Amino acid sequence: MKFKKKKITDTESNINLVLNREDYISQFENKLKELKKRANLKGFRPGMVPVQILKNMYGKGVLLEEINKIVSEKINNYIKDNKIKIIGEPKPESNDIENINVNNLDSIEFNFKVGHLSDFKIKPFKKSQKFKLYNIKVEKKVLNETIANLRNQYADVNNLKVVTEKSSVYGDIEVNGVNKKGLLNFENLDKKESKKIIGGKIDELIVINLKKLAKNNTEIISQIIGDTVEINSFPDTVKLKIENIIERSTAKLNTSFFDKIFGAGKIKTKKEFENEIHKSLEFNYLKEAEFYLNREIEKQILSDIKIKIPEDYVRSWIKSNNLNAIYGKLEVHESDLAELCENMKDGRLNGINVTIPFKKTIIPYLNVLSGHALRTQSVNTVSFDNGNLIGHNTDIDGFELSIKKLNYDVTNKTIIILGAGGVVPSIIYALKRMNASKIFVSNRTKGKADELKNLFNDLMILDWGDLVDFDMIINATSIGLKKEDDFEHDFSQFGKNKFFYDVIYDPHETKFFNIGNQKGNNFQNGLNMFLYQAQKAFNIWHNIEPDIDEETINLLKN
Repeated sequence: MKFKKKKITDTESNINLVLNREDYISQFENKLKELKKRANLKGFRPGMVPVQILKNMYGKGVLLEEINKIVSEKINNYIKDNKIKIIGEPKPESNDIENINVNNLDSIEFNFKVGHLSDFKIKPFKKSQKFKLYNIKVEKKVLNETIANLRNQYADVNNLKVVTEKSSVYGDIEVNGVNKKGLLNFENLDKKESKKIIGGKIDELIVINLKKLAKNNTEIISQIIGDTVEINSFPDTVKLKIENIIERSTAKLNTSFFDKIFGAGKIKTKKEFENEIHKSLEFNYLKEAEFYLNREIEKQILSDIKIKIPEDYVRSWIKSNNLNAIYGKLEVHESDLAELCENMKDGRLNGINVTIPFKKTIIPYLNVLSGHALRTQSVNTVSFDNGNLIGHNTDIDGFELSIKKLNYDVTNKTIIILGAGGVVPSIIYALKRMNASKIFVSNRTKGKADELKNLFNDLMILDWGDLVDFDMIINATSIGLKKEDDFEHDFSQFGKNKFFYDVIYDPHETKFFNIGNQKGNNFQNGLNMFLYQAQKAFNIWHNIEPDIDEETINLLKN
């Protein structure tokens, strides 16, 4: 095997790869042997078809598959080993593989064009250069608003047997013979039409005029049923079957509330609570100020250097993949969400992927939530259609497909989830769709885990550090991103054949990975979940569902 790199411009190079016969022949012959064991051709006993016949019939396809695997691996390793800062993917220019003769194998030549960044140097700052770190004071108004929001967020939730004016109703809504999960909050609904539901009981079936109930507001109807609707074609009556009735009351400023926010016994008085909230706000302001400072420093650095990118190559790569698009990463703060959503309405953005910590906080800026997003109160994908910003949740499909790819059946299994962050409602919902028997959640802040019971009332909560016997355990925390991270759990008490699933996929080998590998347990990281959720998001934006093959998976592993 030989590589040769030739510089075309400062930002483009050609990589020549010559694959010798000995580089691929053993893999090819092994695949033919495997094929022989499985082959079932008329006139031959199973497993007795001559290799030459299989080579003539299927050899080229088998050979192409094996060579593509080898070439993909070797070209990516070469780029990695030589620290070539590529943009996009290597673009095949020419090869002679299509004309290959399986009965007369020899060396094969491949040529790839790669785009990369030009070399650059960072100039040191002058001694006279100054940057300012702002000191932002916490106003009393902000402190009070924060406490009020926390009291609403951690509101006491009571399950009722009868619908009241102050309760919310979750249930099945039958629209033209199709059942949709819906959530009714009477605060925004027509009071006269609401009286048909008030007084209703669990499992009761009620016929309602949803258009009247929503005051003929398309957005409200869409939010209730989790789907975009056309008001003119929407039926006058729908059937509501009540599944759950809940009533929320603002949390009282007592030790029970303090424990939910800061942990048991740490805060005892209202004054201590206000002081801790004040400290938290000061810390957040400091982080904001540091972020602004770093951004100003970054701007200054970039203004003094010139980084060339292969513009023609990037355009060519996008065109070759039939995409009229640019996909990039933005570091944003909560204050930027409104502007991003406005940019979508103005056509400057066509779609948004949302990650932590904004999967919940972006919801107020959207017009409509999909059924999945509504059920989980979590959004990771935003699209724009017919004047509406629509929030979707593709994490559910991403997790479910990653499990199905492994042929692992969660039916009647006991599952523990470590963490209660933005992705956890999606995982719980997916597990319930796959008929998991028992789902436990454990989080450092128990109050945050308790909040999930508002969405899934049969969820069971474990104190952090406690474990019960399980079939599958999922790490949905950030523990493992750093080598020094560790768990406060004793996993040694459990035997073999447990399934350890880590949502983290970079790095691949985390502390959780090492625990999962002990005693012959199974382990899977979050790479496939990441890929499959991206596949579904791509489909939402482009109405195209790209294939996910082993080549794609291996590319991301590197």
